[in-house]
Amino acid sequence: MHFDAMLPLLQQSPSGFPSHVALTDALLELQRTHIILAVSAGLEKRACSLAAEQWRVMCKHVYNLRVSGDAGGDSLLADLMAVIEIQESPSKKGVGAGSSSDDFQQEGLDEVQFQMWHCNCSLCRQPQVAIDIEDDVVDDLMRDLERVASPKLGGQRSETSGAVRSASATAPMPPPPTTTTTTATTMPDSAKRTRIRGKQALGTEAGIASEFKWPVKVVRRQRTTDRPAECYIMHGRQFIASMNEKHSASFSEHVSSVAMQITAGKLTSKEDVRSALRALHNE
Repeated sequence: MHFDAMLPLLQQSPSGFPSHVALTDALLELQRTHIILAVSAGLEKRACSLAAEQWRVMCKHVYNLRVSGDAGGDSLLADLMAVIEIQESPSKKGVGAGSSSDDFQQEGLDEVQFQMWHCNCSLCRQPQVAIDIEDDVVDDLMRDLERVASPKLGGQRSETSGAVRSASATAPMPPPPTTTTTTATTMPDSAKRTRIRGKQALGTEAGIASEFKWPVKVVRRQRTTDRPAECYIMHGRQFIASMNEKHSASFSEHVSSVAMQITAGKLTSKEDVRSALRALHNE
């Protein structure tokens, strides 16, 4: 079935092992010229590579049959097997000790084999200076080179930890850290008054009793689809009062002015704040 294609392929590669790259390129050329594979344009190279691998497998089967010498009575298969050329390696030819130089040349071997290369540049041709090293230093270096790490589970970690501990024990002690003494200073009265002022109720310095223990905060919220824009006054985490754009177009300015009155001690209770905001509605 594949004889007409296998015969020229084996004639081009009588070893029985054609190059995968060369065979893929040949199938790609056939694909461009004759469209031998029904694949899309983007998968041509992949399909030809897989097809080349299949053809190489068939060539390998013919090679194995050539080695075994059994064609199974198939004349076409015998013709394919006849194309295969089996080359024996030099190790199988049995080059003996009494072989002459002519025998080596006939087998493709060379009498001279390169074992080492030496650079002949001016830098490498400079004379080497001998360095005197004491014998105990050389012994220590060789001992470190010949040392093999422990093969036990966790052995290398324990050896590393031991080496670190021994190095730490032999290392010189660092100098003691320098200590600095600080003299306690007395806080001035002005700083004490500033620190305590935040805890006093607003307006206590003027003799006004207020419910607000610390300054209030104005929070502004943007308009959303289901609620208007709004400003409200917070005393810590406690809600005091609010006003939105439905109450007044200048709701933000009104809330800010009321907050300033709370800070000044003019409004000392929640009811005063809410009454002041209700009075500013529709203004």
